[in-house]
Amino acid sequence: MQRGFSLIEIVLVVVIIGIVAAVAIPRVGSSQAGTRIEAAEKRMQSEFEAVGDLARSKGRSHTVQISLPDSQIRVYEGTPPALGSLVRTVPMSEPPYSVRFQASTITDPNGYITVDGHGMYSANARVGIDAAGIARTVNLVAPLRTSLEEGIEANGGDTGGGLLGGVVNGLLGI
Repeated sequence: MQRGFSLIEIVLVVVIIGIVAAVAIPRVGSSQAGTRIEAAEKRMQSEFEAVGDLARSKGRSHTVQISLPDSQIRVYEGTPPALGSLVRTVPMSEPPYSVRFQASTITDPNGYITVDGHGMYSANARVGIDAAGIARTVNLVAPLRTSLEEGIEANGGDTGGGLLGGVVNGLLGI
């Protein structure tokens, strides 16, 4: 008596393996895209925060550019960015992230956000990213420079005039 598998048994096993593969492969692909999206989101947020730390440590304004066409983050020293002032580029369209920027809430046509020497940002941003059909909006949030602070700095730090000056002088008894 010879033992072995019949043709029907082999075909049945191959069909079952094919069904399992057809279900599992798309899930593995979307899992990888989800991992890339999460990694890209964390990198974008940390890069955005790091520029504030860099500007504060150097005591000099820097500019962050969120470039939609090539899905890159560029950091420049100074404002506006000058030729040769590029500090670093983060290509988000390349591995390990492999995401594309879709849209952003940045109002500057070049995608610039200014960070002053105190690490205060001119704006926050929301950037839509996409990887293999999975989309997410990344919130890039940082301490914002207010118009009140800009007015005080433009006045040489003097709070002697206007409403704020009156409140400060009143509290100080001047």
